[in-house]
Amino acid sequence: MGSIASPPCPISPSSYPSLTREQAGHLRHFHNLAAQLDGSWHHMGSQEPLQEFLDAYRYQLATMAYAVGVSHYHRQPLLRSVYKPLMRRLIHKMLCRDVWAYWFNTSLGGVRTDPSRTSLRTPWANPIARENIMYSGHLLLMVSLYAMLFDDNEFEKEGSIVFNWDPLFFGLGPEKFTYDTASLEKAILKEMERNGYVGVCCEPNMVFVVCNQFPVSSIGHYVDLSAPTDSTPMQDDRYALQ
Repeated sequence: MGSIASPPCPISPSSYPSLTREQAGHLRHFHNLAAQLDGSWHHMGSQEPLQEFLDAYRYQLATMAYAVGVSHYHRQPLLRSVYKPLMRRLIHKMLCRDVWAYWFNTSLGGVRTDPSRTSLRTPWANPIARENIMYSGHLLLMVSLYAMLFDDNEFEKEGSIVFNWDPLFFGLGPEKFTYDTASLEKAILKEMERNGYVGVCCEPNMVFVVCNQFPVSSIGHYVDLSAPTDSTPMQDDRYALQ
């Protein structure tokens, strides 16, 4: 009795775009960097030791997260088992104190960014409370992408984004700053309003339009995912940065 031929598979994997060897190698490199123990930053060194310049940890982590999101969404949307843990690990690294502790010193301000200043400001450790959109904006987009790509509300939960500040030899004791996606967004919008909708400062007295585009995009993602409301910040023309 002859065998019955199987019907042709309606799905042809070869017809879908695939990653090149170089693209797959980049993702593997991202995994290797993100999998390092906390406090290890091999192959992520920066030109400026206080994490103040363009190759600081925060920018490297955020850029990796965006590449991971694009690869997952456009090339391999079914491969959650690889992309979700990698994105989650990058967010974890973003919350490490090594990444955001620079802000305590940067918040002092100085004549390089504010020539008229004659005294330093009182510093603060919370990297979200005021200014510093170059960190908070990227973090908001990272957690918003995580929710959108993987339908996971982990960072929507109260207290899910935690910053622990506990220097050894200065300060008045440990401090903890807690947020979630909604309160993180609210803090950024509050700063935007305080600054007359020009944008949120990066370094003190400096507003960069490009840095403000990341949180604006994040707010759009969050509004799309959250429950409908009568009005949203994105419906207000004042939030459209010129």
